[in-house]
Amino acid sequence: MTFSLRALVREVIESGVIGPEAVAAEVAGRVNNKLLRDALGEALVVYARHEIDLDRRGNVILSGAGQGNSGQSSKVAAIREHAERWRRALADQVNTADGYKVLGECTYDDLMFAAEQRRAVAARTLAKADQFESLALLLKRHGAETVAELPETVLADEMVAA
Repeated sequence: MTFSLRALVREVIESGVIGPEAVAAEVAGRVNNKLLRDALGEALVVYARHEIDLDRRGNVILSGAGQGNSGQSSKVAAIREHAERWRRALADQVNTADGYKVLGECTYDDLMFAAEQRRAVAARTLAKADQFESLALLLKRHGAETVAELPETVLADEMVAA
């Protein structure tokens, strides 16, 4: 049987541990030295993906960030800075149907895949926001302070609607 960090994290979450720091501490306590390398390898994939996403947020092409000349008065310096930002942006990593590629190597299909993926994530995020808002309105409507105080029939109807 192979080690699965994901399965262990799920087990800890399902045991009732609340919050990322507390979950991480409990998981770390359960991973013995023999499995540490496997756990780290699995975790580093997620961490690396997170860091790649952070880099992409500063991408002048994708975010529009970095417009202007950063306060320098020299027109030449501003042009060089802008060109350097574009060179860095072209090296940003993008998740495509074929795996990660640098932006400069992405094809039409790669970019359309990336756009579709972002729209799917956005749709899921918006649906979850709508669900939270519906629950908040139910709290007001029923005079409850917490979701747990809502009548079971109301919660059941809300879960069916979600």
